[in-house]
Amino acid sequence: MKVLITGAAGFIGSNLSRSYIKQGHQVLGVDDFSTSSRNSRHFSKLVDGDNFSFFEMGIEEPEALRYYQRFVGNIDLILNF
Repeated sequence: MKVLITGAAGFIGSNLSRSYIKQGHQVLGVDDFSTSSRNSRHFSKLVDGDNFSFFEMGIEEPEALRYYQRFVGNIDLILNF
């Protein structure tokens, strides 16, 4: 299953991402770091792992909508944090 998680660098988003990855799913993480940090230990472990792709931007940005539209057909679950 392919999962899109917004807020993936935050505490909840990063832990949920890790859980889905451990279950064998592919995760596309999105975050603009407005309330999180690139240096958080939870997020840094994800970036180095398999089955995790990351896109840095806010979901309100116009290019984000175009980016998501390309993947929406392939995404099985969207979670927003």
